[in-house]
Amino acid sequence: MAILPGWEMTDAGGPAEPRDLPNEHPVVRARVRELRGLALRDLPGVPICLADDFLMAFVRARDLDCAQAFQLLRNYHRWREECSELVGDLRPGPLLPLLARGYHGALARPDTHGRTVLLYRVDRWDPKVHSATEVFRVSLLTSELLARDARTQLRGVTVIFDLRGLRFGHVARVGPTMARRIASVLTDSFPIKVRSIHLLNTPLIFQSLFAIIRPFLSEKMYSRIHVHSGDAPQSLVDEVGPSVMPAELGGEGPSVEEVCAEWTQVLLGSEMELRRVTSLHHDSLCPCKLLLLKD
Repeated sequence: MAILPGWEMTDAGGPAEPRDLPNEHPVVRARVRELRGLALRDLPGVPICLADDFLMAFVRARDLDCAQAFQLLRNYHRWREECSELVGDLRPGPLLPLLARGYHGALARPDTHGRTVLLYRVDRWDPKVHSATEVFRVSLLTSELLARDARTQLRGVTVIFDLRGLRFGHVARVGPTMARRIASVLTDSFPIKVRSIHLLNTPLIFQSLFAIIRPFLSEKMYSRIHVHSGDAPQSLVDEVGPSVMPAELGGEGPSVEEVCAEWTQVLLGSEMELRRVTSLHHDSLCPCKLLLLKD
């Protein structure tokens, strides 16, 4: 899939390893074909799309290791089956009230590592109005879309949560079941590379929330979480890039409000693509799989 409309692809240096090769490279294409063969052989009756753009996300997420990519594909399908009430209707329209409050956005320009930067503002989530399921669906919309974005496939994401305003009402919405589902997406059930997570303005009650989620996190993912008691430290601003980081977070980039409004429009404009992703898991066999089976 091409870079999302209006987004920039920066040159992060020439390929140094096979995993850095572009999607069009014969080696990468061969890995996609290999993964498709594994799926046809070992998951014959499973409703998984076998189109190149879909499988590419799994190959990239596991740095061209087909055995690991296949396990991720299996985990992804299992997770969707277990969380059917979450993923059965992934449309941005019903979530517009939450998006319009500026809860979530993605920076149009990558950080200094070439990663896509995601922002979340907890104080824009009213737990009396929006459930944890709705909040999680917002993240899933973005994740499904970015999993098919070439830049994000290659470099991954940096996630910034501003926890200013976190209170008991938020924590009460996140039980063990939801915590496990969130952790699964972060660790082994979704084709996207989460490179780092930064938690800003963490209040005391954050410890209660983290105590719910921590048991479900892998050690690798836990090591990528950085907790900051105040605003974004200069080290984070420098890592993202001063010209990219929003002014409210210490940078010189577009405001968080602009970032969230622009990303909301990207999501709304991608509704057909998101509906396609959902439909691929409702049919017993997706169209591309039927064509492959005829060959």
